[in-house]
Amino acid sequence: MEGSRYVLVADDRKEDTDFNYWLQVVNHLIADARLVWKSGVILEREKTRAEVIEDYSRRKILVRVVGPDTRGLLVIVDDQLERIHASFPPLKYHKLLPCNCDGCRARTETCAFPFRDLVDFARQGDQIQCRVSRKLVDAANLIRDVLPAAMHPRSLHALDECAAAPAFAPTSALDPCGPPERGLRNEAYVSYARAPESMAVVERLEGACRDREITLVSDQTGIGYKASIREFMKRIGRGTCVLVVVSKAYLRSESCMFELTEIADRGDLRGRVFPIVLPDAKIAKAIDLLDYVQYWETEREQLDAKMKTVGAADLHGIREELDLYVKIRGVFARIIDTLADMKAVTLDQDPTADLGVVMRALEERLSG
Repeated sequence: MEGSRYVLVADDRKEDTDFNYWLQVVNHLIADARLVWKSGVILEREKTRAEVIEDYSRRKILVRVVGPDTRGLLVIVDDQLERIHASFPPLKYHKLLPCNCDGCRARTETCAFPFRDLVDFARQGDQIQCRVSRKLVDAANLIRDVLPAAMHPRSLHALDECAAAPAFAPTSALDPCGPPERGLRNEAYVSYARAPESMAVVERLEGACRDREITLVSDQTGIGYKASIREFMKRIGRGTCVLVVVSKAYLRSESCMFELTEIADRGDLRGRVFPIVLPDAKIAKAIDLLDYVQYWETEREQLDAKMKTVGAADLHGIREELDLYVKIRGVFARIIDTLADMKAVTLDQDPTADLGVVMRALEERLSG
């Protein structure tokens, strides 16, 4: 892997490693089953390979990438690491990028700059000095060379939000996932699939909430013309109280699963989610859950195969969709296992069953 780009991530965690869980998330990129060992793996995509090694004793994860599409593969690896780190709010970690001066390119061990320092220098248009060669390096070009998306204004704004957050918040340059936000005192969100059965349940929930003077925010009431749908879905993910209408259509919907993973990323799934399960969801048995797992594996494989028929450049939005499929596949069983373990209102006997138990639990949560 000589001469490759890499990112070094260091953290100060004391608990067990999340490296094995991360391997499950990027399983589809593993180059060969023989290229996986206790503390490392070789990933491959578009004839580009990434060597990911965990140095547990030094609390570091080292990523080296080589090939024609180093940026593309590195973005995927970095994004999945960021998402997993963000799911552990107390975790503090630091990302470092290697110096690209001539002196460091010729060395095995190079100088590495903290990512935040590079961003600060890049904003001011300043150069940063290599501690090995003492040469000045263009900070902005270094970031673009390794993680070009990180220089996008939206990513820099997200980094600013993290810098202003409490010290225990995750430090993600791509998608900071802080704790749930406190909305209006009597406000709840609803996450559902736009299918007739689910929409009928939402109508009943809206009536029940109206009677109790609770504002129920849905995609019909909470988002205006031309507003960002993705940002609204993230708002749902940050909600303190979220009513989730679980159905087969929901569990196979990209948008719904994005909302559910956003909710899970913020933690306290049991406390914040109020599940209502429709008859066709079938989340109680493992054999039925495997159908959903297989569905998302197929979705990911089909999109991945299609992407390989075109060039890797300028696939913004498409690559992110693939990453979402990978994430859904990686966390699906864990999230659904939690929902299945919760005593929920199940509309399998009487679709018009009383939702009073849901509303009482919701009122209790809102008054807490």
